[in-house]
Amino acid sequence: MGLGFAIAEGVLTGRPVDTRHRQPMGTWRTIGVLGALVYAAGHVMAGALVGDPTLWTWLHVGGLAGLAVGAGPAGDHDRSLPLLIPVVPQTPSWFAAGAGLLVAVRMLGAGRAHLGAALGMVLLGLGHAAAPLEPVIGDWLTIAGAVSLGGWLWVAARHRILAKLLAAFGTALLALAILLAAVLSTVGAAQLTNDELTRLSRLAETLVQEVSQWPAEAVNSAAAIAIAPRSLLETRFAAQEAAELYRVGFADQDFFLVLDAAGQVVNQHPQDLGGSLVLSLTGDPLVGTVRAGTGDVQQAGGMLSTGGRVVAFGAVALRPDGLLPEDPPGGVLVTGRLVDVVWAEQESASLDVGIVGVVDDSPAFTAAAVGTTGDAVLDGLGTRDRADLGEQGLTLFAASAPIVDPESGATLGRIITTSTPAVIAAVERAQTQRLFVVALAGGLLAIVAGAIVTRRFVRPISQLTEAARQIGAGDLGARAGVDSADEVGLLGRTFDEMVGSLSTQRAELTDAARTESKLRGRLESLTTSMSDGLIAADADGHIIQFNPAAEALTGLLAVEVIGEALATVMAERIAAESATEAVPGMSGEADLHLDDPLADSSSAARVLLVRPDGEQTPAAVTAAPVRSPDGELLGRVFVLRDISREIEVERMKTEFLANVSHELRTPITPIKGYANVLARRDVGAEATQRFAGEILNSTARLERIVGMIVDFAGLDSGRVVLEPEPIDLTAMVAETLEEWRAGHDGREFGNFLNGGLPPVLADPVYLRRVLDELLDNAVKFSPDGDPVDVTARAEGGHVRLSVIDRGIGIDPKAAAHLFTDFRQVDGTETRHYGGLGLGLGLVKRILDGSGATAEVDSDPGVGATVSLLLPVGGPVPVPALPMPPLRAGTVPPPPL
Repeated sequence: MGLGFAIAEGVLTGRPVDTRHRQPMGTWRTIGVLGALVYAAGHVMAGALVGDPTLWTWLHVGGLAGLAVGAGPAGDHDRSLPLLIPVVPQTPSWFAAGAGLLVAVRMLGAGRAHLGAALGMVLLGLGHAAAPLEPVIGDWLTIAGAVSLGGWLWVAARHRILAKLLAAFGTALLALAILLAAVLSTVGAAQLTNDELTRLSRLAETLVQEVSQWPAEAVNSAAAIAIAPRSLLETRFAAQEAAELYRVGFADQDFFLVLDAAGQVVNQHPQDLGGSLVLSLTGDPLVGTVRAGTGDVQQAGGMLSTGGRVVAFGAVALRPDGLLPEDPPGGVLVTGRLVDVVWAEQESASLDVGIVGVVDDSPAFTAAAVGTTGDAVLDGLGTRDRADLGEQGLTLFAASAPIVDPESGATLGRIITTSTPAVIAAVERAQTQRLFVVALAGGLLAIVAGAIVTRRFVRPISQLTEAARQIGAGDLGARAGVDSADEVGLLGRTFDEMVGSLSTQRAELTDAARTESKLRGRLESLTTSMSDGLIAADADGHIIQFNPAAEALTGLLAVEVIGEALATVMAERIAAESATEAVPGMSGEADLHLDDPLADSSSAARVLLVRPDGEQTPAAVTAAPVRSPDGELLGRVFVLRDISREIEVERMKTEFLANVSHELRTPITPIKGYANVLARRDVGAEATQRFAGEILNSTARLERIVGMIVDFAGLDSGRVVLEPEPIDLTAMVAETLEEWRAGHDGREFGNFLNGGLPPVLADPVYLRRVLDELLDNAVKFSPDGDPVDVTARAEGGHVRLSVIDRGIGIDPKAAAHLFTDFRQVDGTETRHYGGLGLGLGLVKRILDGSGATAEVDSDPGVGATVSLLLPVGGPVPVPALPMPPLRAGTVPPPPL
């Protein structure tokens, strides 16, 4: 139906309908509209299941024929009738298929915009052709065609707000109507299901009630035949005779037994009654009571279960003539009926229900009409009296009633009656038809009502749309001009006011955005250029800032940790053994509150950061809360500072103080000792002279230590200024080695300076101190008296002066830090070699001030070579070198 109205609105002409300049449809267009309506009516009747399928097909044929004539561009309608002739088939379905294909061709002629409609008509035509051969395929093709047409109509309506409103309004109401129909259908189906279950319950109870009357009927049948007891007891009938007796006397029963006084079977029918049934009957207490005549009981009826069957029986005593009243009977006649599959099949056929017999809580037999196993039905029903077994995957309704022995009251089994949903399918079909028609009519009425109500809103909304389009194009002077008194008018006036202030707001927003961008850029530059690491976390504990310095300290990239939990990230980077301790001079808690981003306190701690590659860096971490202008806690900020240098300086300072105290006590001790001896007693002139010499040597050592500290501090502070001048290196080395030979008897000092060396540019006093330090170290670390050699050679604009020893050598790793302040080859507290660790540090400062450098080449256990690269000083004559102030005398000072 929606297709018919849409095509009637202008699709047939190949262009949208102009509602402001509507023109008469004309004859051909009227035929097309009527065809669309007839075609839609055929689908409505088919959906509502109203009428005969042949009528539906002919409606489709007529509707498609009208569409074929009226569809397509103007001027082509007269070409449609000849095209209908070749597609007329012998069946209505093929006629409809041909007409649908023709409509598709005509719509394609109206332009590419109608491609979806043409495709939908092709699919509908193929669906009509396939329906008689393969109904399922025909249905799917019809659904696909309807979807294609619906999509085309939705796209075609996207440019018109009225069409969209109508489509949305109609679809919503139609969906609501369908939903209500579905709900009503569901409720109706539930009521029908309940009625069917009630019917099955009544049938099950009727069958059980019928079975409960069988024992009394069996007693009556047996009593009618028991009037000839002698014949029954004394004559053994052949099978045919027993069958004839059964036919005459027990036609309404399933079997009979004749037992003698001893309980032995004399006669029976049928012959294949089954041993278990015979044994159950002969051993039944009721039969035994009648057979024994106990309590004058001459007949009794009862029920028992055996072999998957329920047996309803009656027993009557056989008393031949001549027996006294007090004598026991001569036998007993037993007859009865069986609740088994034979009975179930008969009842199932007559009642048109399935029957399942349950004996001793197990399915014993199933009638053919059930269509599934008794176990499945029993499992699905469980302990319930009735149920819809669809929830167990069985398309069955089931109800049950217990089989109770009227004599003992014991439950021997159950009778379950079943039926399929096909029983109520016809009723549901009629109900569905009615609901479909109601839903469709409601949808159509909703569309018509929506068209009437919403049309008046289209024009002002269109004006608003046009004004918005102009504003989007940059024309801020556009106005909607809607002056109605309703909400749309209010919207139009508000829109115009909004446009009036939009220009000012845009300028303000632009300025604000520019200012914010500058501030953010400055803040970003500030955090990026910081030498300390900066980490910020929000109120949830997630990292929101991670500057490059923090990346360098932690070994993590900002892109990896932004958005991650701060506690998790830093817990992996802080070494467990680095228990936090308060940083000296800083206030706050030692706990950094990594897991509490809203902690309202500042704190500081020293931690050991571990990079992913295992490298450890000591760092001072300062944490503080971040607050908004109104005091609200927004998160927490952490500043990380590398304190490796500080810790190293503290370590070196501690070692230096320990070394200084040790080195100062070493010369003071002999001075004090010898002076004490000289003050207290007369030791003679020779001893006095020797003691005085030791005191002088210790004093010189003490002066050298103090002088080294003073020079070290003076060079560091800039108070001591080197005065380089050309120096004859050959003469200085020769003089220095002579002094060292004089002070170290038995030690060989080799002088291997080549002749013709150019003068070097250096401060003579401090170059001599450098040479003394290198010789001192060579002697100190050659404890076995090995020789020490000095060599020199010219290398370009430098002279390489080398001091070579054959002592303990230096590890290559330690050699890289040999000229570091307070660094010693053996830095342990139990080292064998004394010293302050300042000698080579002083050498480094003197060389730096002279433009010279030093190199070390050493192997452990082989010895070391320390080379100085001294700049050449030019051809100036070299004057005699003055002796260093601390080298007074001819005896070199003891090694440090």
